[in-house]
Amino acid sequence: MKTLGLCLVPPLLGLVLAGARGGGACAERAGPGEDFELLFFATLEGLYQDGVSNEIVDALLARDASGQAQMFVPGCPICIPVRNAFEVYRARPEITGFKARFDTFGDGLAPELAERCLDPYLDARLAALHELVERWVDARFDALRLSEAERDDWRGRLEGMRKKGTLSLRSYQRDGAYAGLKNCAVCDGANEALGAR
Repeated sequence: MKTLGLCLVPPLLGLVLAGARGGGACAERAGPGEDFELLFFATLEGLYQDGVSNEIVDALLARDASGQAQMFVPGCPICIPVRNAFEVYRARPEITGFKARFDTFGDGLAPELAERCLDPYLDARLAALHELVERWVDARFDALRLSEAERDDWRGRLEGMRKKGTLSLRSYQRDGAYAGLKNCAVCDGANEALGAR
């Protein structure tokens, strides 16, 4: 009987691990990719660690009259994971099992940065978003303890993603959208996390 039990452990472990990732169908599906995951989790972790308020999240996710997010470019491979992380964080549930009630971990952004995130002027909010993305992505790269060669590889990947995002932005601007954006604050923030090549 012990032999049979040992034979069942690897298949059962595989099922448990597949279930932990969302079930068999999800385990077989190709995910959005390593680039998406790094930027998504860097942003989500930063939001939780800083304890960013819902008011600030709503200000940074603000939509224009057409329903497009003002500060996130559709089709941009850097904006998409960052925006998704903001949306997931905004819908976060309360953390249970404790006497105190809470749904995030940090004490909130520094007053000056929080003020810029809520500024009525788009340029001020873009600069604040740039700063947040740079800080959060930088923290993620530091946590990964990458070699210089790995960091250089990521620099190239992020720069390629920024070029795609810029092409998307320029395309929308030719159609009259995103006129207030000189460049993509999210792309610039992510790229500055590692510094220029």
